[in-house]
Amino acid sequence: TALCSFLAGGPDELPAGLFVGMWNSYHLHGYIYPKGGSQAITTTLTDLILGNFGTIKTHTYVDKIVVEGGLVTGVRAKNGGCYNAPYVISNVNIPDTYLELVGKENLPADAVSKVEARKPAPSNTMLYLGVDDDYSDIFPADAHELFIFMGYDMDALNMEAHVCAPEEQGFAISNYTMLDPDNAPPGKSVIVVASVVGYDCYNQWELENSYDDYKDLKKAFADQYLPRIEEYLPGISTKIEVMEVATPHTIERYTMNPKGSWEGFDDIPAAMGDNPMNIIADENHMTPIPNLFVTGGWATEGAQALVLNSGITAARLVTEAMGN
Repeated sequence: TALCSFLAGGPDELPAGLFVGMWNSYHLHGYIYPKGGSQAITTTLTDLILGNFGTIKTHTYVDKIVVEGGLVTGVRAKNGGCYNAPYVISNVNIPDTYLELVGKENLPADAVSKVEARKPAPSNTMLYLGVDDDYSDIFPADAHELFIFMGYDMDALNMEAHVCAPEEQGFAISNYTMLDPDNAPPGKSVIVVASVVGYDCYNQWELENSYDDYKDLKKAFADQYLPRIEEYLPGISTKIEVMEVATPHTIERYTMNPKGSWEGFDDIPAAMGDNPMNIIADENHMTPIPNLFVTGGWATEGAQALVLNSGITAARLVTEAMGN
């Protein structure tokens, strides 16, 4: 059940079908890592859009999906720009899409209550390390990750996800240079360490005090984890050339996902009902508004491949509706 951590839940909480699907994917088919990392996917999609006469508006904060007569008519940007459209596909997290951009007044009451009832899945705290050692001999020949657990009861361990005690948390060590040697110069490596420490810990990670206190706390977090990592990657503390620490607040800042959740909604069956997708949309990512579609990690249950496929599904539906 170690792979439960990829779905941000424990074995007793996760729907069996969801976990089995992911388990089979990993154990029967393996994993796929795009050369150049996830950024390579973004770059490819960007080139595809621009190459087909599309336009990408960066640094353009959308603050409203405009609804008139029960249909969306476009989006409005914070800087005053308005963009009319016969269809809108939102990759924004579901709570913000429904409750902020569309607005409760434009949605059925049951859809609003279902969104409000669900919570974001736990976030992660990350150490990104550029290291003067490839450490490839430490990892198994066919693996790039080490999972360090503090015991065998996965449900008890996942219950600790909201506890502000890093020393009690397990962690994962990933060597991404083993998957793509171009991630680092020869003989060096990119090591990423991930652990679950709550969004609300330490007085909002001291952000309620000052940004300097926040930076000090991030350094203290790294200092606490490095000796533990040393047990598995000997000498790493003396070989670090670059180090960045990301907290749930960092992830929230860059993704704008509530509380920095990278998984989307918490996958609790009691909140999901008979059909997981009936919370926010149907199986085709259609919303209660006929010409508004949703995509991304909040609109589907699973990993990156399913998230990408949700975009393909929405695009197909729009082109079919347009008669193309």
